[in-house]
Amino acid sequence: MRPAMLLTALCSLLLGVFVYRQATFTPDPYACSPVKGVVTLDGEPLANAFVTFHPQSKNRPSLAITDIDGHYELSYSSSKEGALIGVHDVTIMTSSAEDVVNYNKEVVPSRFRKIPSTLRFVVEKKENIFNIQLTTTAEDVAELEHYNKIHPIFYGDEYLDGDEPDIFSVIDNSQLPKDLSALSVYTPPTESVIENKASEKKIQ
Repeated sequence: MRPAMLLTALCSLLLGVFVYRQATFTPDPYACSPVKGVVTLDGEPLANAFVTFHPQSKNRPSLAITDIDGHYELSYSSSKEGALIGVHDVTIMTSSAEDVVNYNKEVVPSRFRKIPSTLRFVVEKKENIFNIQLTTTAEDVAELEHYNKIHPIFYGDEYLDGDEPDIFSVIDNSQLPKDLSALSVYTPPTESVIENKASEKKIQ
């Protein structure tokens, strides 16, 4: 084999080795590891809780919902289990969202359900088991009572554990526009008003 051809073959071989090593040994920024465990609240399994691992790398969080025994197992996406390797802030809540309409009563104190959270775990390149033990204090009970009062449970077309929320009861009237400052409670339309509107719509 001529020296030029030998040199070309050697260069091709070295290039192939380099590409292989890069593909094999370059860290995957989206590498995940299995994460599971049990969540308890005051020593009892916490069922139907939303467990979210928020990576400090600001990438997508991993989610899970606890079963009746408080067990959870994280998913990163519909096709990828676990959580990203690295440090995570963890939030846990039982209400559906931080808004006026909720589908579950909140029982988790705010220090565990908001970022920055007092819960932090490091996901390593192995099977990770994090058993999370939550506790409530007298201050938490007061905070949760207030939270659930202004975020009542909504089921279908009915509110449970309280009346439909009056947004003006939780807003300072001085912060409202002048033309709304006289309003205090939303009054639903009467049946006659609804029937008249329906008739007008048919005529149109």
